[in-house]
Amino acid sequence: MKEKYSNYFRWGITVMSIIVFGVLFLFLVFRMDVILGFLSKISSILFPVIFGAAIAYLINPLVTISDRWLNRFFSLCHLPVKLSRFLAKAISITICLGLLIAGVALLCSMVVPELYSSILKLAGDFQNYVDTIYKFINEHLENNPELLSYAQNLLNSLTAFINNWVTNELILQVQTIISKLSVGLSWIVTLLTNMVVSIIISVYLLVSKERFLGQLKKLLYVFFKPEKANVALSIFRQVNKIFGGFISGKIIDSLIIGILCFIGVSVLEMPYPLLISVIVGVTNVIPFFGPYIGAIPSAFLVLLIDPSKFLVFVIFILVLQQIDGNIIGPTILGDSTGLSPFWVVVSILVGGGLFGFIGMLLGVPTFAVLYFLVKTFSEYYLKKKQLPTDSMTYCRLDKIDPETKNVSFLPRQHVSRRKQTDHGLMEALDKISARKRQQEPKPHTESVDSSKTPASNDKPESEDRS
Repeated sequence: MKEKYSNYFRWGITVMSIIVFGVLFLFLVFRMDVILGFLSKISSILFPVIFGAAIAYLINPLVTISDRWLNRFFSLCHLPVKLSRFLAKAISITICLGLLIAGVALLCSMVVPELYSSILKLAGDFQNYVDTIYKFINEHLENNPELLSYAQNLLNSLTAFINNWVTNELILQVQTIISKLSVGLSWIVTLLTNMVVSIIISVYLLVSKERFLGQLKKLLYVFFKPEKANVALSIFRQVNKIFGGFISGKIIDSLIIGILCFIGVSVLEMPYPLLISVIVGVTNVIPFFGPYIGAIPSAFLVLLIDPSKFLVFVIFILVLQQIDGNIIGPTILGDSTGLSPFWVVVSILVGGGLFGFIGMLLGVPTFAVLYFLVKTFSEYYLKKKQLPTDSMTYCRLDKIDPETKNVSFLPRQHVSRRKQTDHGLMEALDKISARKRQQEPKPHTESVDSSKTPASNDKPESEDRS
């Protein structure tokens, strides 16, 4: 009776859970704008915390390396253990944060004024560039009127779009930012306050990272059994390895590509070398599509200003991307994600469609984590069923014997594939039915007890005759 009521209770909990999740799903679908507005408000309030955590996560590898070296140095100086640890951590955090702030300030002081002047010059001389490329097209395509008209129509549409974007959007945004920086005192104070609070939070996180990690591990073992907590810790370590290796490696890789692009463009005497290098370096952060996203507007910019150097620039960018894809990228990143190119493209498209640039950047490591989780749990359950875990084993798999777990493969030459498939299906169904017959209970037959039979039945026939 008790078991019957417990089953009813489980069914009730299951039904209630399905109803609650259904209502939540409908609420998410029909109130998505409200939820996104609430999340954006929360993110704006917690911006210093999020930004500070991002700074701490990015510079944590450098802090760890410098902390290890300084600990060795102070141990050779025969200082007390606590004092050496405190000094090593304080000096390493100060050096890493100082280098980060100095690098960002130097980069902004060098790049921002040059970018602003380049954009203003480009907008002012845009019509001259269009006239130059018109002249170039008319000189080289005058013998082919059809191709000339097609090229002129395409150029007209492109120049109209770019001219509208540059004059109505880009210049206005740049002027708005500059005016805010020069006039908007409250905006500057808010920005500086958020930056200072973010740096303070990053310092707190770097100083107390061991304590925070210990508290998180403690909570894991409070709410879960030791076996499940161990699995969760191993998953978190793998997530940290994927995210940390990918993001830090991609930033270093893009910085190297931007510097190499600036050197090459300057040597080749291309126009606007700093602007082109910034575009190529920033877009290179995006996996797979990034090099193309940065190369197309840069090549079009070179084509507008100096059409004779367009082909040289395209060849240079292709060579640079080959060096990045075959030498620099694999050396820095390695196989940090473990994804095939197909899943990389899918993750970039989904992440970019949902969250824009940040989604394109973080979509690949996020999908890599999901891929790792699915792969780990599927291999675990396959091992539990005593089945092979290698994916290549299942490519030519025909069937697996349910009793012996032996794997049989399809022949390499598929002759009469339909008959072979039908035969395999009938054989599998026959085995299932045979197993069901074995599991069915045998019919009960009454056994005759020889001790209870009458004695007259035991007499031989000869005695009856006598």
